[in-house]
Amino acid sequence: MHVRVTELVVIKPVILILCHYCVQLYTDWVNYFLQKSSSTCRVTDLQTDLADTRILTALIEAVGMLLTYYMSVVQFRPIMGDWSI
Repeated sequence: MHVRVTELVVIKPVILILCHYCVQLYTDWVNYFLQKSSSTCRVTDLQTDLADTRILTALIEAVGMLLTYYMSVVQFRPIMGDWSI
């Protein structure tokens, strides 16, 4: 497979835009969970801010509380049907 230089010139900026979008999406996701837990922490740069154990701990606690809530609200039912062959 041959890739032309002109194709790389077009592809590279698109990849950079997608990477920036993904980083912003994860940053918003982290801040959403921190806000739901009434934490005063906010994240602007994922790599540096999550290196702070205080922020990382707040995020883990927030996600854990939400999962605990959903597990208590959602009723899991066994799958109906005969699985015998």
